[in-house]
Amino acid sequence: MSLEDNKKEEKVLNGIKHPRERFVALTRELGKNLKLEKALSEKGVRTVELPCIAFEAGIDSDSLPSALKEDWEYVVVTSPEAASVFLDAWRLASQPSLQVACVGTGTKQALQEGGIEPVFMPSKATGKTLADELPGPQGNGRVLYPASAKARTEVQGGLTARGFTVTRLNTYDTVSATWSEQELQMAASAAVVALASPSAVKTWAERLGTKQYAACIGETSASACKELGFEHVFWPESPGIPGWAQAVHDALEEMESAEMSRSK
Repeated sequence: MSLEDNKKEEKVLNGIKHPRERFVALTRELGKNLKLEKALSEKGVRTVELPCIAFEAGIDSDSLPSALKEDWEYVVVTSPEAASVFLDAWRLASQPSLQVACVGTGTKQALQEGGIEPVFMPSKATGKTLADELPGPQGNGRVLYPASAKARTEVQGGLTARGFTVTRLNTYDTVSATWSEQELQMAASAAVVALASPSAVKTWAERLGTKQYAACIGETSASACKELGFEHVFWPESPGIPGWAQAVHDALEEMESAEMSRSK
């Protein structure tokens, strides 16, 4: 067993050994929770990585490189994972010149790090707002939308209603991550769960219900929480790690305040 595996096992075992010690469950895919973990650690908040989701290639993933060589008014990218898949295909396509519109600062940063400077980002980090605000159509009106197979239809629906011609490619799929019985026990002890996608929200609710306080990266995940019956939902106005960390902090504060009120 590697040193990293030892540390992970120790982290999990410690959580079960001391169930009353408050901790926050980080539910992004394995390895993608480091930024939030660091931000919360700086606030003195203990965390445990319990990924709710994993990614697999979508049915249209092989079609993306050739599609990127076509003439598009925009390519729309709505998440960091979609950006990662897009960038891989863009390199395979010999890096054609493209007008890329994106949703959220995390997606923008992922694109910039990969060599793409987005030409548009909506005032609010939701697919609906992008569909409402994207300039045009001014050229051929063609929009390529490489997306998760589970992404909602509001992007292509909204853009089509405005006169764009949208081609959606399901380039990756979001699936539930596998948990051990030990991880399930750990998750049940979490004070707050940090959620970054409707898929993660669904997985958590199916496995553990909606009793925990939920701190979401943005409005889309928060809406999914409310739809499934979470009563205590927190999210920042602008998605991003600092706001998400603050949402976690706010959730912990409200939970502690409620406990103090009940004990009086």
